[in-house]
Amino acid sequence: MASQTLYVFFDPACPHCAQLWANAKPLAKKLRIVWIPVGWLRPKSIEVGAAILSAPSPADAMEEHESKMLARTGTMTLPETVPEEAKAKLKANTDLFLSLRSESVPLIIYRNGKTGAHGRTEGAISADEIANLVGL
Repeated sequence: MASQTLYVFFDPACPHCAQLWANAKPLAKKLRIVWIPVGWLRPKSIEVGAAILSAPSPADAMEEHESKMLARTGTMTLPETVPEEAKAKLKANTDLFLSLRSESVPLIIYRNGKTGAHGRTEGAISADEIANLVGL
């Protein structure tokens, strides 16, 4: 397991978030990334985010969704119903995101493992930029 953790608030309707997902893949074995879905950009973000949270494999659901976002072919296959508990979690995530007063997604929260410095940044940064933020 990776010893360093990065937190990413993302909206399922955000193409920049999909790009960050793709950019971060090479770091998967070196860095633990916690993807936190929010429902901020579009009304459908709530349903899609909750579907990701409640999927049998959230990572597989994210991969399907983000790949389709990058290809501009829609969204992941949504279940007929999304559990209310998952929608409640998504709302709590969104409330936390809003409390951080960010103005865009993806919002990245990090701590540099070498220097101890911590901070936040926004946008679809590259794998190299991610590595630099966390001190890899």
